[in-house]
Amino acid sequence: MGLYRDHIGPWLIDRACSSRQLNAERHRALSAVEGTVVELGAGSGANLIHYDADHITDLIAIEPNPALVERLRPKLADVQFPARIEVARAEELPVETASIDTVAVTFTLCSIADIATALSEARRVLKPSGRLVFLEHGKAESRSAQRVQSFLAPIWKPIALGCHLARDPVFELEAAGFAIDKVDTYRLSGAPAFAATPKRNRLPNRRKKALHALGASALGLAVFEKDE
Repeated sequence: MGLYRDHIGPWLIDRACSSRQLNAERHRALSAVEGTVVELGAGSGANLIHYDADHITDLIAIEPNPALVERLRPKLADVQFPARIEVARAEELPVETASIDTVAVTFTLCSIADIATALSEARRVLKPSGRLVFLEHGKAESRSAQRVQSFLAPIWKPIALGCHLARDPVFELEAAGFAIDKVDTYRLSGAPAFAATPKRNRLPNRRKKALHALGASALGLAVFEKDE
């Protein structure tokens, strides 16, 4: 399983998540990110080209998989802004409290073992004015699609290195105390139904699209629910 976990699996996931359509979604999610940034599950660095170097003060790339870290290092050396790798889990961020402007997470919430703890950590490191930007897949809307996801889940999880096919990222973020802004969902053209990738639209006046696919997810912005 080590060969698959460390080499074959990451390569397959990189290929699956690096299509032209998904790269366009990454760009929409990340091009406006600014300040000091923590990226959860940086992987092999698929997001790096989508950050605007003029807006990034510092990037801390969190990645627990040593094999992916070795693929990430050369890409990180080429970016035009300060950046470093922390070999760590999202559940235990080696980052100071209230020091981060933006937490960025793409196709990662699905595979974090303890998502509640990870999102609590994201809240801890964010400044009071901070935000979390996400692009995720997860639970479908229709009951029939959810049944298919449940059937596929035991097969999907080991193949996709711990990915929870039907995890609901919006529910998890709200449960962790984040307020979600303008979630929009849709199925990417040509994507397998069970792995479809809906997105949240940044423009407030665009209609939310209904999801008619087995995979549901969101690209969007999450901010703190202010404590009274």
